[in-house]
Amino acid sequence: MKEVLLKNISSIDKRRKLFSSCVINQGKDYITTTRRKYIYLVKKIKHSYKKNFQTHVFINKQRDSRKHMQKFNCLLKGAFYACGTDCFYLIRYAHSLEVERKILTI
Repeated sequence: MKEVLLKNISSIDKRRKLFSSCVINQGKDYITTTRRKYIYLVKKIKHSYKKNFQTHVFINKQRDSRKHMQKFNCLLKGAFYACGTDCFYLIRYAHSLEVERKILTI
């Protein structure tokens, strides 16, 4: 059995956009939960700077043999510039992926 939950939240006042999804997949002897989040923050700036932004990647993997669980987390953070008709925008983003697997029977 598979369950899917999607969210799309926008805030014009705070210039924020959030997309998230959660997928729960249940098999015969396991449950896998996958969560994805995409967050964008937009800031209006006067002119484009020549700064190159680095993307930061954080990866974490955990395994618990007593609880029969495995977890995997991946986080990407960075920023880029976008050009509009009369102004420039600085867009910061954070993308995350979380996968959790639990074994039910051994």
